Amino acid sequence: RTPISLRAMMRVLVQLLPLFYGPYWVHIAKGDSANLTAQGTVFAIFFSASVSLITIAMLVMELQMENPYQEGSRDCVHVREEIGFIREALQDALSDMSSTWHERLDIQAASSKERSDE
Repeated sequence: RTPISLRAMMRVLVQLLPLFYGPYWVHIAKGDSANLTAQGTVFAIFFSASVSLITIAMLVMELQMENPYQEGSRDCVHVREEIGFIREALQDALSDMSSTWHERLDIQAASSKERSDE
């Protein structure tokens, strides 16, 4: 498991990251001409939002993959379902034990039938 202090630090980092990148977003919005344009501003906003969303998505994914037995996570091991499948397979096998699984072949009758057909 991930230590709680590391998880807390990641949550704080997700909140503070946009503040540290703020001057960089302004630089992107201004572009090479050092004038603020609508196109540059829209690009900087989308770039900033995508970086924040990717960081949050990675944090959520890490939390979901941390415990493989937690119900509802992406990488969940469904132990109850697997045990249910095993029980059904064993019950089917037990019910088929008494039935014949092969066809009895009488060799003498088959060979005499072949001779009569010729």
